[in-house]
Amino acid sequence: MIKDIILNSIKRYSMLDKGSPVLLSVSGGPDSIAMMYLLKEISQALDLKLVVAHLNHQLRGQEADGDALFVVEQGKQLGIKVITDETDVKKLAEKNRLSIEEAGRKARYLFLEKTAIKENIKIIATGHTRDDLAETIIMRLLRGCGTIGLLGIPPVRSQNKLTIIRPLIELTRKDIMNYLDNHKIPYRVDTSNLDNRFLRNRIRNDLLPFLENDFNPKAREVLINLSKILDSETDFFEQTLQPIYKQMVEKRQRHYTLNISEFKAIHEALQRSILRRMIMDTKGNLLGITYNHIEDLMDLIFLKPSGRQIHLPDDITAVKEYNLILLSRGEYSKPVVEGGPVEIPGTTKFDIPRMEVITEILTTETIEISKLAKHAGKLSRTWNDPNHNGISEFEEFFDADRIGEIIFFRSRSKGDRFTPIGFEGSKKIKDILIDEKISPRFRETIPILTTANEIAWIVGYRISEYFKILETSKRVLRIKVRFFH
Repeated sequence: MIKDIILNSIKRYSMLDKGSPVLLSVSGGPDSIAMMYLLKEISQALDLKLVVAHLNHQLRGQEADGDALFVVEQGKQLGIKVITDETDVKKLAEKNRLSIEEAGRKARYLFLEKTAIKENIKIIATGHTRDDLAETIIMRLLRGCGTIGLLGIPPVRSQNKLTIIRPLIELTRKDIMNYLDNHKIPYRVDTSNLDNRFLRNRIRNDLLPFLENDFNPKAREVLINLSKILDSETDFFEQTLQPIYKQMVEKRQRHYTLNISEFKAIHEALQRSILRRMIMDTKGNLLGITYNHIEDLMDLIFLKPSGRQIHLPDDITAVKEYNLILLSRGEYSKPVVEGGPVEIPGTTKFDIPRMEVITEILTTETIEISKLAKHAGKLSRTWNDPNHNGISEFEEFFDADRIGEIIFFRSRSKGDRFTPIGFEGSKKIKDILIDEKISPRFRETIPILTTANEIAWIVGYRISEYFKILETSKRVLRIKVRFFH
């Protein structure tokens, strides 16, 4: 029975638990109406609390208005609460330079998310079937995609702390139509589904029937089986990719960075997957991302000089800076160092950048200063959490009496000069950072420790000759800086 198939799908893919509230996305068409009736049938057994959501896209005039009234009426008959709203999808598409299909999808999911949150519901159910899965695989293949794109429509996925489920995913459109006809359940026909200006409609109405009639009558089943095989293989691949991704990709406050030298050392298959993952993390999805976009990123990494950038869909910018790729949403803007005074001894916290500064005074009673003096300037250490939880730590030691009790952090200023340890004369901080191959975009983000008159430390890089520990030093100022990215 068709109910058994749905119950098995719910159990197999762990779609929901007994007693779960579920928001049903219902357009009024055959698939969503069948889902509405079928979930109502099993709701008592699973103690489900159902709410229906319908969005009028305002694309088909009176026909669309009729769909909304029809869904409300069906909800009344089944005793299910129905929430409706409307959005001018055509205007949304023009404003954001999207296709009607993509604008409709964005508007629909935004409406579903808002409604679910308002109703305190964590699960959203859509009426996708096996036929939708086959159509999606072909559509993505024609547009250009990676292995993940060929997975089609997952039975369950997470989105902004909500769970999207497809309880009809093991049913065909033929199964749905037979169920509706046998139970004499009415439904609406969306005439736009016959409009072959839309790619999905051409695939549904022309391409798939052509493949079944002229090549393989089981073409849909072959595509779905391919998707299932790739699903398990991709899951294994993703588990392999995860530690590699964490090693070479770092999340900053406004962007993600990729270490190019580490990236070049891994297999090309991993490289492409890492780039797709970076895009996914930056913009939240891979919609609009094609093979050519990944190729453009590969060219930027392997062929273009430092300073070049490319633009990707949804206002994503990729910039090459020395040994890094920076991926951000919108034009990359330089964060600043607000900084401020540092408490000695004690702990001082800063918001921009997010850092914690711990200071303490050490004396001959607690350490052997002469040993520290022999290694002056070589004691700075960088520490990264082994779990890559976004924390970096730097530590340095200074002559406490020479540096004084009034110190503070600030950003680099134009013309700043400083005498690094081991130098006789001063050098521009800008030149020091260029020598260290720090990109122009990062130079303003590096905190500078200063006294009232002199720069003492470029955090993470160099300390001043004037404030280094000497064998004659009586007290040592230890400074530990922890950054939270």
